[in-house]
Amino acid sequence: MVEPVIESGPVVRPRAKPMVTLVGGSLVRWVLARFKGADRTGTAILHTADPQRAMIVFAAMEVLVTPLVGRLLPGVWQLVHLVVEVLVVGVYLGLAACWRIHPHLLDDRSLLLRTGTFGDVAIPLTAIEAVRRDERAAGGYGIRGVADEQETLACSVTSQTNVVIDLVRSYPFQAKDGVLSARHIRFSVNEPGDFTRLLGKALS
Repeated sequence: MVEPVIESGPVVRPRAKPMVTLVGGSLVRWVLARFKGADRTGTAILHTADPQRAMIVFAAMEVLVTPLVGRLLPGVWQLVHLVVEVLVVGVYLGLAACWRIHPHLLDDRSLLLRTGTFGDVAIPLTAIEAVRRDERAAGGYGIRGVADEQETLACSVTSQTNVVIDLVRSYPFQAKDGVLSARHIRFSVNEPGDFTRLLGKALS
């Protein structure tokens, strides 16, 4: 079962841990999961391929540039520079790991939209009227209102979204820009065609 199931309607779950703890812990959990497998319930829906790829590219660039910059620095500053670069690479890889190990989750009762770093939105399937593909930018990131669309909430790591859920009625949501009433939720998945078919089947 996707946890939690909210019988009264969709609800926003704020990030439960400080960012540093979440990102660092995600990197450890991702490494461990490579050996023992992921411990999740429900069908995992991956949604952050592009931002993950960007973080890995940034980390690789830091690794390549670090020795070159280090040679230009005097003795003690080389150590300081190395420590800083290790932390920067750790942040990049930690963010990629955080998004990787927090896919959206779907089961026979609920859909949990997750951003990893910015909180989640839990939606009972009984509150969903329809799902459709619709690719467009929704300004900003995290859980926020969409300025140029009425009663629309966006839940994504980047501004890009490619799926819209229509709810059976409007619900109040605690977004980062305040409480808003929304009947539509925009978000992103790696394979929107596969996801809309999967969710459509779960709704039927």
